[in-house]
Amino acid sequence: MYDLLIKDGLIIDGTDSSPYRANIAVNDDKIIEIGDLQGEEAREIIDARGKNVSPGFIDMHCHDEIELLKHSTIEPKIRQGVTTIVNGNCGMGFYPLLEKNRELLLDYNAKLFSLDGVDVNWHNYDEYKKQLNNKGININAISLMAHGALRIAVLGFEERKADAQEMERMKDLLREGVEQGVYGMSSGLLYPPSSYADKEEIKELCSVLAEHDLIYATHMRNESDNILHSIKENIEIARETGVSVEISHLNVSGKDNWGKSSKILKMLKEARESGLDISCDQYPYKAGSTFLTACLPQWTLNQGVNVLLEKLKMNKNGIKEKIRAEIKEGIEGWDNIIKSSGWDNIVINSVKSEKNQELLGKSLEEITKIWDLDYYDTLYKLLLDEEGYVTILIYSVCEDDLFNIFKNDFTMIGTDGIKLGGKPHPRLYGSYPKIISKFIREKGLISLEEGIKKMTSLPAKKLGLKDRGALKKGYFADIVIFDYQEIEDLASYLKPQRFPAGIEWVIVNGKVAYDGNKLSSLNCGKIL
Repeated sequence: MYDLLIKDGLIIDGTDSSPYRANIAVNDDKIIEIGDLQGEEAREIIDARGKNVSPGFIDMHCHDEIELLKHSTIEPKIRQGVTTIVNGNCGMGFYPLLEKNRELLLDYNAKLFSLDGVDVNWHNYDEYKKQLNNKGININAISLMAHGALRIAVLGFEERKADAQEMERMKDLLREGVEQGVYGMSSGLLYPPSSYADKEEIKELCSVLAEHDLIYATHMRNESDNILHSIKENIEIARETGVSVEISHLNVSGKDNWGKSSKILKMLKEARESGLDISCDQYPYKAGSTFLTACLPQWTLNQGVNVLLEKLKMNKNGIKEKIRAEIKEGIEGWDNIIKSSGWDNIVINSVKSEKNQELLGKSLEEITKIWDLDYYDTLYKLLLDEEGYVTILIYSVCEDDLFNIFKNDFTMIGTDGIKLGGKPHPRLYGSYPKIISKFIREKGLISLEEGIKKMTSLPAKKLGLKDRGALKKGYFADIVIFDYQEIEDLASYLKPQRFPAGIEWVIVNGKVAYDGNKLSSLNCGKIL
């Protein structure tokens, strides 16, 4: 007798195979048999007739490390079919944590992650994992070492090149993380202090990753006017170190840059054809999301967010005028979000205070008119009113580039979603259903089998997961059962916290984590 039998579903196994009808038998956490299996009995039977059965989706780009500690599961992910999450992206993370720079690390992260009720009492990945294991989790979790956290541990927020001793200390901390089980390192080269690293620093750290066949995931230095240079930099890092590169949430930002996706994909394809392991991930939306401080020149954060706020309050050394001039004129190489997107395309989606809740969903242009200020004074007032706790949506991408990037065969999927108060980006709730319903079923951009592969075996291969990402005998039973005709993303920018339709069952390590009605409390997830 089997533990679980999934009967009569149309199997899309995550590989290049054509769909086929079969039954799947599960014992404990593994797939035991796939085939006819008529007359076999099981403790639990799922009738999947008329449904599609696929491997659980692997979310390549997550920021769920604190949410996992709070709730053991990530409900918006499970309910859209995600069974494995990859945390620690964009250079943002909570380890290593050295006591001398504890407050800087918390300052760095707290403007994006809600730390309410979380005791950050760990110092490394092992200690963080111990907390998760003690609590139990309901989804599989993978972690990357965050370059921003590495740099804070050794250099704080200093805007300078690491010396030889500091470089070795960062490499030692990265090696420690590798020994403790991280799957690679991420960088957020838009965000200080990660942005203060030059290419040579990144190469030094990537050489450690290359020794262990681990990945380097990067939020590139520039996704707008200088995007081609950023692509070139990452190709060079892959070529000069041998590291496996993952370009995070690849998009082409700013109207002046629309159409560059073809050139970008050509560069990446040529790099891959030359033998480099370089790929990308993407979320299926035209708006991005980040914190408001990302709109400021990077030097403004060289002592952390709290010091910046004090300087703005006093207008120390004419900081307001200097920011104004540099946003207007630009800085070579800097991804100037306001210049590329425009004040009217930057929309507030979360604030800390009650008094400014009415600003949610309004653009900086609209708020400027409401407050009867100029744009820059609106920017400063928002930051000061909210003590830096402001996040934004940025409408900066065109649909043609979005589709073009999606269709190529080395693009994977990542939600990049963060649980926020206010109006979080709908990608947290709807990325995978949106791809299946809009990009595949309605637009016909690629076949369903190709789409499932992007969500399953392709990221599994990138991460080096040997026994996940496909429906095969002996593989872990991470499985999604969905109705292809009914699956639909229901989350929108105005009403983002809505779960999708059409996801019927989600199975994590052989246990039903979601049955179309409710989440399980089995803690069936694992730290991979």
